[in-house]
Parts: sequence; C-alpha cells; structure tokens
Amino acid sequence: MRIDRRALLGLLPSSLAVGLVACGSEDGDGSDDGTGDAAVNRRPPASGLRDDRHLVVADQRVMALVDGGVGVWVLATGEHERTIGAEVTGGLSRSAGSGRLAVGSTKGKILVLDESKGDVVATLTGHEAVEGAIEALCLTPDGTMLASAGGDGTVRLWSVADGTSDVLDVEGTMPRALALTPDGGHLAVAGLDAPVQVVSLDDLSVRTIQQRPPQGVSLAVDPQGTTLVTTTADPPSPGKVVRVETSSWTTTDLVSDVSPVALAVSPDGSTLAVSDSGADALVLVPLSGGEQVTVPVEQAPRGIAWSDDGRLIVTAGADTGIVVREAATGEEQRRIDVA
Repeated sequence: MRIDRRALLGLLPSSLAVGLVACGSEDGDGSDDGTGDAAVNRRPPASGLRDDRHLVVADQRVMALVDGGVGVWVLATGEHERTIGAEVTGGLSRSAGSGRLAVGSTKGKILVLDESKGDVVATLTGHEAVEGAIEALCLTPDGTMLASAGGDGTVRLWSVADGTSDVLDVEGTMPRALALTPDGGHLAVAGLDAPVQVVSLDDLSVRTIQQRPPQGVSLAVDPQGTTLVTTTADPPSPGKVVRVETSSWTTTDLVSDVSPVALAVSPDGSTLAVSDSGADALVLVPLSGGEQVTVPVEQAPRGIAWSDDGRLIVTAGADTGIVVREAATGEEQRRIDVA
C-alpha cells in the first residue's frame, strides 16, 4: 500500500478522541472469552460503558462505546442524543474532516461508520480473529487512512477505500496506544512489552525512543507537534510520564512517582492531564512550567479528553462512568448518565 502523507496532515489524536484519546489499557492480556471473540474489556464496567478507555469530545458532544454502539451525549447538559448502532468491542476514533468514526468490532474487525447516518462505510479485516481485540485506532481527518493496534500484537496502517493494510515492523506483541504527529510524518506506538517506538510514514522505518522499562499504556501529542508525551512503568515500582522532543527525539522526565494510565494534552498545548491510578487522582501538569495541580478522584479514569475550547476535561471510568470537570481546577461539574 502506498502511503499518502497528505492524507495524514493535521491529525492530532487529542482532537479525535485522543485528547488523543490516547488509547491505553492498564490491565488485561487480551485473552479469549471462550466465544472466539477477544475480551477487550477485561474489567467489565459497572457504569454501562463498553470500554472506558475510549472517549471522544468534539463539536460539543461526548462519544463513548456502549452496548449496542457509540453513545452520543450533549456536553453542556449531559443529555443522551442518540446511539450510533454497531457491534463494538474496543477502539474509537473520529475523523473531524470526513464525518467518519472508526470502532473495533468482533473477531478482529474494524468498522468505519458515517457519523451522521450510522451506515458502515468500510469493514476492515486483517487482525486475527481469536485475539483480535482492537486496542487503539487513529483516523486521519479526511477519513481515508487509519492506524490500528490489535490484540494479535500487530500495528497496521490501512487504506479505508480498498481495505488494504501494511503491518508495521515494530517490536513487541502487546501494543496499547497510538499517536500520529500533526504533520502526518510519524506514528508513535506504545505497548506493555516493548519500548516506545516511532514509525516514519515516509519509508516505514522504526526508531526506538524509550528503552525499557516499557509499560507504555498511553500517548499524547501537543497541537504543534513539538512534544510527544508517554507513560512508563516497571511494576511494582512507581511509573513516570516522559516528554519527547520531536525535533531531536530526546526524552526528559515530566512527572515521577505516579502510576499513569491515561494522558491528554489541552487544545492550546499548555496543559497535560494525567490519570494516576496509584493515588486515584487527576494530575494537571503545565507543559511550559508552573505548579501542577493534583485532584483526588473517586476512581482514576482510563479515558481522558478535553473540550474543544479547553475549558472542560471529560473522563471515563469503569465505575464512575463519564464525568465532566472544570479544566482549571479539576472540580466535578456533572456526571453523564450512561445506562
């Protein structure tokens, strides 16, 4: 498959889901549940969410995976607007320019949906069926290309139009998070059993950015594409949040002594939101210097996204469901009824 970099321009995962969603998974091993379909949500949520790692906030709407499809709520009120019907398991990405959604489905399939009509635009098959849990997805703004990380241990780059894909030559068998730089030049991959790696989309060459210990469960990129942020841990020792300067690919520790499970960079690139499962806290970290703010929460969320204007942070947790918070203070504003 020939890779068209123009199709990747302007992609910022944190605007797609992924604040980035940075799609990440703290626990589980993708084991089969006995039905032939991978058990993506290894910790069944009590909240009604199908998979609490994946969250999209865009155009004053909140989207998340629920039984029966993709739930859509009004951000300002929490009112349920509709459910886009699909057989979903894990993985969610939105293409702002094309009006398309990508979701992981059963038996390793990926569905590309028309957001307004709910129709299936494409069905992508290639990830193995038995362990085909879709861990992370990133659609391009025009919806023509897609990056995916599967429970079968492969990372793929797809052409949505014809369903072909390249399997990227990255180390590791447990990829958990993806992020594309805004210039469309590089794809970052993080996983549980390999260093953070960056793939050049010009020639598919791979650069190792962060050596072991691995346990990279989340990734985020700032809007300018100058900073990549990732997590690292070596249980049972505390983990870190690491900043990578994309101009030189050098790393510095940003936050230490945390157990980070999710990350998202604000739309203006000034603040990083970190979910710390060790302390059950949401940590707000200024990226240009200043004091970080630690907000105790009922449960450390596994999904984080910012509102378009940067005034709100939306989080998702297995027990708490979807929570809307003031970005400046982390104070809870409302909870969205998912059930």
